[in-house]
Amino acid sequence: MLPIGCGKSGCIALAPFAFRAQRALVVAPGLGIAGQLLRDFDATSEDMFYLKTGALRSGPFPEVVEIRGTTENRGDLEEAEVVVTNIQQLQGEGNRWLNGLPDDYFDLILFDEGHHSVAATWRTLREKFPEARVVDFSATPLRTDGQRMEGRIVYSYPVFRAIREGYVKRLKAVVLNPRTLRFGSWTESDVRATMDGTR
Repeated sequence: MLPIGCGKSGCIALAPFAFRAQRALVVAPGLGIAGQLLRDFDATSEDMFYLKTGALRSGPFPEVVEIRGTTENRGDLEEAEVVVTNIQQLQGEGNRWLNGLPDDYFDLILFDEGHHSVAATWRTLREKFPEARVVDFSATPLRTDGQRMEGRIVYSYPVFRAIREGYVKRLKAVVLNPRTLRFGSWTESDVRATMDGTR
């Protein structure tokens, strides 16, 4: 478990090497995170994790492809060592990706925001590739519905340490009383006054 801004994306980029994966599937909960993860692997991006951090000084780098919409085809996947997508691309009856790939296609599945992986849609993905090793990355082991992330925690970097070491700014808890909660337009000074307790 790693708080936001403390290296989940970097760990995901390094995981295919750590597991000596032949083909890794990287699954994000949404398009924004999937796009960021794609840039971390993409040798044409100035945000490529390996070069930006010096983790690798030169290639060859893992060949990466993204599943999004209908622009990719099976041939693109055949050339890839890392496939990045968001979970929505792998859902639904008759899904062309899940139905068209053999059960041993991926030997490693990496879930970003892994606390979501207990959901039925994510579980279907685990069942489709039963021999793949699965690693969940998350800032928290709990979902908002109280379900706990599956598996064992192999590393945890607590938020209080991240704050103490300067990776995360100090957090302030704000208790909202639902009886007084109102919807409307607020200015930045309204929000600040509420946070300071002067309103």
